[in-house]
Amino acid sequence: MSTLFQILGGLALFIYGMKMLSESLEQATGDKLRKILSSITSNRFFGIVTGTFVTAVLQSSAAVIVMVISFVNAGMLNMFQGISIILGANIGTTITGWIVNLTNAKFGFDIMILANLAAITGLICIFSKRKKVTLIGMCLIGFGLLFIGLEMMQTSVPVLDPASGKKNFVYDMLNFLSGFGTNSKVASYFCLYLFILIGFVATVALQSSSVTLAITITLLGSGYMDMYAACAMVIGENIGSTVTAVLASLAGNKTAKKTAAAHVTLKVIGALWLILPFIFYPFCNLCSFIIPGEGMEGLQLALFHTIFNIVNTFIMAWFIEPLIKFMDKIFGTDEKPEETFGLIPTNLGLIRTPDSALFEVRSEITKMAEFTIESFDNVVTILTKHKGSNEKYVERILEIEDIVDKYEKNLYTFLIQVLGETNQGKTIERINSMIEEIRNYEWISDSCEKIAKLYRKSKENDYDLESLDVNIEKILSETKNLVNIVRYNIANLKDQNLFTKTIEIEDKINNLYKKNKKKVIVDMKKNSSKDIVSSGICLLDMIRELEHIADDILNIIKIHNTQQI
Repeated sequence: MSTLFQILGGLALFIYGMKMLSESLEQATGDKLRKILSSITSNRFFGIVTGTFVTAVLQSSAAVIVMVISFVNAGMLNMFQGISIILGANIGTTITGWIVNLTNAKFGFDIMILANLAAITGLICIFSKRKKVTLIGMCLIGFGLLFIGLEMMQTSVPVLDPASGKKNFVYDMLNFLSGFGTNSKVASYFCLYLFILIGFVATVALQSSSVTLAITITLLGSGYMDMYAACAMVIGENIGSTVTAVLASLAGNKTAKKTAAAHVTLKVIGALWLILPFIFYPFCNLCSFIIPGEGMEGLQLALFHTIFNIVNTFIMAWFIEPLIKFMDKIFGTDEKPEETFGLIPTNLGLIRTPDSALFEVRSEITKMAEFTIESFDNVVTILTKHKGSNEKYVERILEIEDIVDKYEKNLYTFLIQVLGETNQGKTIERINSMIEEIRNYEWISDSCEKIAKLYRKSKENDYDLESLDVNIEKILSETKNLVNIVRYNIANLKDQNLFTKTIEIEDKINNLYKKNKKKVIVDMKKNSSKDIVSSGICLLDMIRELEHIADDILNIIKIHNTQQI
């Protein structure tokens, strides 16, 4: 049993090292890789290259695919872009096989010296007060643990040697597996499906194709399976890796689900054509021919994994549009913009860091801001358009208020989840600032709703607002100038010049509000009839809400200028 515990201990260190390396790399890269992912064009090959690069850097296709599904869900990527990046991630993940093979003694150097040095250096770095140095330290520790665990696992697996007479539980179990060998092509072709199933189930259970690939290379190198069986397991692992995307999409919207389903379809189609006997066996033999020699089986398998994913990706790249149409027929067309909200919860056990989650929140806040700006535009229309009915604009304002309320509730719930998963001071500050910003956008929407209801009330009761000595269009114009600052600079509200300009306009609006308030009160005193008083109160309420909108916009600009959000 000691052998079994050594194998499991090595596997645990490998998994933890891989997870630590991936997560620390994602944090260390900041928003750079996430911005690269979210800003790609509709060029499929640029998407593939981007997905390959980001996955190779993060060392986790699962992390990249979950990120992509989240971005598609948040509307930051369309389905075409998402599938392109996922295809690239399938290529990027093949680098893991080559990394695992660095433990091969035939290369003439001892990777364990480098692994131990990395772990020691990383341990020193994590005590630094600088966050970047700490993250580099975590990357180094993850790198070291990855190889220490891999070496421990590989040396603990007994080499298959029936003549040795050494037997134990692990040996007997693995020897049983080797009994399903596939050296006799005709007789054992259908055994390949057993190994595909084993690879699939193992990947689903461990939630990492990189881990199952490392196990496969270890078993292949120890003689418990031949090249054909190992290649079949890799095919199963490829299919099993889609489960992460499916899980990520379950809490998402329709577009996210379609993207995940497309990913599964691409993987299954790739497995179906490759497993055909007249393709599979020559393909395996080609890899053995390119990298010949005893003890090179792990490299041969890594080559198989790489060529398979590259070929499959560049074949499937030409069928993205038909696949999207097929998914539209199955799932239906996309939702309306206001129905696409739904950040994927952070408590699903998927690979996501608080920083990547907040990157998605920023996109949702932008959409919330756009709805709020639309609501204000409708306010401008109803207060300046004096001919015809404005009821449809009033209804839209009320409709948007319901949408913005949902955004506020969902974003607040999501941010509280993220807050519970971090102890980083700067991240906590970002979350608190985002909550404050969201609240201000909701207040602007509330003010628009109040103005719309006041307008409706004035029409129903025939209030003569124009008879009062108030130029509401002047206040409205200055408020519109403030709203335009947000509208045209929503991606960068940290500009100090914008901040100064916002303060100047907000001061103008405050002065206009005070002057016009005095005028209305004077008019109400001069003519205290019920109609004038009712009209005056209604008008005062309207200009007060416009002044509130100005205050809220100033608060939003202040948040961006005083906090790192």
